[in-house]
Amino acid sequence: MNDSQKFGAVLEVLELAAHVIAHNAVVEQIYVNRELLVGGLRDALIKLYARVLQCLIEAHDYYGKTTLSKLFRSTPLVLVTLKVRT
Repeated sequence: MNDSQKFGAVLEVLELAAHVIAHNAVVEQIYVNRELLVGGLRDALIKLYARVLQCLIEAHDYYGKTTLSKLFRSTPLVLVTLKVRT
């Protein structure tokens, strides 16, 4: 996967995270106001939010890297030995 593909994949993860957070905020409001957010639903939302947070941290780490460091990570280094004639 090249750098531009990684960039696109990270953007897709950010879009999905935004959607999940917005959607489940509505779910929480409906069930919290009725005091129905208990048991399995509550635990599932906590696990979901933890995973979303983990993805956001990984995206932050990726975007926090400089272009030069991304280049070095994605390109194999080739060592060139120059022979000098004497």
